[in-house]
Amino acid sequence: MELLDLIANKHYDKTRRLLIEELERGTPREDLYQELLDLMRDLREEGREAEEEEVAEVADLMTDWALPQFRV
Repeated sequence: MELLDLIANKHYDKTRRLLIEELERGTPREDLYQELLDLMRDLREEGREAEEEEVAEVADLMTDWALPQFRV
């Protein structure tokens, strides 16, 4: 299942694990976060605001906005 599918189906537990796996593989945190921001921008440009909001919630897991126990 690709990232957007996981997000759209609200599988945040799997999405969080996927983000952690990417970081463990050596993907720089900033690059991963930027990919989420780019995906949000692309969705906004396509008029897919609901999906953009879902991706924003996942991106928040990588910020101080998320509760510490959920933060990536």
